[in-house]
Amino acid sequence: MRNRFRLRILVSAVVLALAGSVAIGAVAGVGANAATPTAPHTLYISVANRYLTLPHRITAGQYYAQVRTGDPQSFVQVVRAPAGYTPRQFLAAATLWNTRYNSGADPRAAYAAFVKCVTWVGGASVTRGAVGSFATGFNAGTYFLYEDSYNHPTHLSRISVLTVVGTPPAQIHPTAAGVVRFGTGPMGLTMPATLPRAGWLLGIGSYLNNLQISKLAPGVSQADLDADNICFTRGMAPPTKNCFVQGGASLTGKVSKGASVFWYYRLTPGNYIAGDTAPNACYDRPFSNFNLFTRFTVS
Repeated sequence: MRNRFRLRILVSAVVLALAGSVAIGAVAGVGANAATPTAPHTLYISVANRYLTLPHRITAGQYYAQVRTGDPQSFVQVVRAPAGYTPRQFLAAATLWNTRYNSGADPRAAYAAFVKCVTWVGGASVTRGAVGSFATGFNAGTYFLYEDSYNHPTHLSRISVLTVVGTPPAQIHPTAAGVVRFGTGPMGLTMPATLPRAGWLLGIGSYLNNLQISKLAPGVSQADLDADNICFTRGMAPPTKNCFVQGGASLTGKVSKGASVFWYYRLTPGNYIAGDTAPNACYDRPFSNFNLFTRFTVS
């Protein structure tokens, strides 16, 4: 059986009303123009038994999304569908990849087709009683939203269709405390070496990406992180040191190349590492297995 990797959320992202600390500009499909900018809209999303409740039709523009759940934990994903593409086709692409992997067949072509069939534009993770948050722009077109505990949709009835109409107005959007740029090189991603305790991170995708932040225990060195089986499991041997403590964040909501999303975070002071936990074709763990992380400090 496949190891469906998902690090647990260690802290929930809360607080959306940040209109007092925003700047004007273009983001995630929303272009600013000469008109007086207006405040972003709010999109409310609720989850129960992995089914989503949200509006089925909205006007184009920049949105703050608030996600709540009645389940112990939920992962909401938003994708933009090309014209004429249906939820049934999207589910079929996900099922083909999943089936090929589980059967032992080469899953790479099916994975590439699944990743490229839509544009991944972010989302949020949330636990019961908390609020997950992200900000993104919606242009006219069709979007699919679904609960993403398995890194792909599993039921046609659990894919919600959102129709967006109109032309995006000029709007204010969050000022990013830092920009996260995903890549495929040795670092995996780049971001500021220091961050404030709370704010928005602008994630810019490179293929299919997701951000995991883990807080380091006191005394963890770079050598501990780089060595095999000290902080991370590589192969069959378990890690020999408890390198992490409560206080990180899983800023769930995958983003693809050509797209971007604002994730809201709240972290306590200390040292952290951040990495990409989006699945690859073989469901490996790029964050923990291949040193694809960067270290930063919150002060």
